[in-house]
Amino acid sequence: MPVTLPIELQHRILETALPPLVHRELDERVRLCKTFSLVHRTWTPVAQRELHEHFSTTLLGGAWRFSGGYGRLVAAQVGGGPVKRLRLKVIGYAEDVEDTDYADKQPLHPFPPVEGAPTFEEMWVELEGRGTPVWRGGNVRKLHIYDLGPERPTHLDSLPTNLTYLALSGVTVDAVPSAPHVRFFLYSRAVCLVPAADLLGAFQDLQAFACVGTWLQVKDFLEALPSTLLDLALAVFSVDDVAHDARPANNANIALPPSLDSCILVESVSTNRKEKRATERLVANACEVVDAAFVYKWMEEVGELDFEEWALSVGA
Repeated sequence: MPVTLPIELQHRILETALPPLVHRELDERVRLCKTFSLVHRTWTPVAQRELHEHFSTTLLGGAWRFSGGYGRLVAAQVGGGPVKRLRLKVIGYAEDVEDTDYADKQPLHPFPPVEGAPTFEEMWVELEGRGTPVWRGGNVRKLHIYDLGPERPTHLDSLPTNLTYLALSGVTVDAVPSAPHVRFFLYSRAVCLVPAADLLGAFQDLQAFACVGTWLQVKDFLEALPSTLLDLALAVFSVDDVAHDARPANNANIALPPSLDSCILVESVSTNRKEKRATERLVANACEVVDAAFVYKWMEEVGELDFEEWALSVGA
């Protein structure tokens, strides 16, 4: 006679079997939830809860009024099953539009105009085309911004003040963020127009920081790490212009915060072996001084690396 596990335990197993809540796994997570809901009626509540808490849509023209999903979102909020996580593709004017000045000034509104301005747990926002993002008018605790359009000002000085997690990918950082409560900051393939010390200094309680960039970019941040930092992740990719990506000399040294508990360094397998050894030795020695655990890895495409899952592993 087959043994049946208690329903509560079955539900816990289902929740554990779902992929992590990271950008690249969101579609798979939805697919599995739909599959679980069809297996047995006792599994349906768990699957439906996960599906109702997550909402994905595309905003044409950069506004919710052009989205067919707006009515569904409002209905969910009013119906007692509030959405906790939003995944948005915000599409502005075409990049090849004739009047680029006009197109660049058009606002892109990621936050839905929902009554009561609810606080979302997490938002993944992909910006495409021309336009200027407007971050006022909403509340969110964890915000991921992916800029897939032309270089533009992103107005990070107007971010929601209740943010505790901020991830920037491909973004032009043109102002110091207004996010004093951010404890987790992920910076990837971005263009920073403000000093690294000013950018990191905006986060008064920063505990975890990840950076994907050239050695020159990474080095600037290493020299500006705050004393509150506990966990550090670095991914260094090479560029053709060696003059703008000079690796550390064998006798170079850096100072890491005494509070640091762990550090991971990832480099491309295509990087010159001598350069890799110099970078690895530099960071490893610095970790040894502050008694921080150090992990070193190689991978094919460092430029495509996303430290989102790493952030979850250190408490995000």
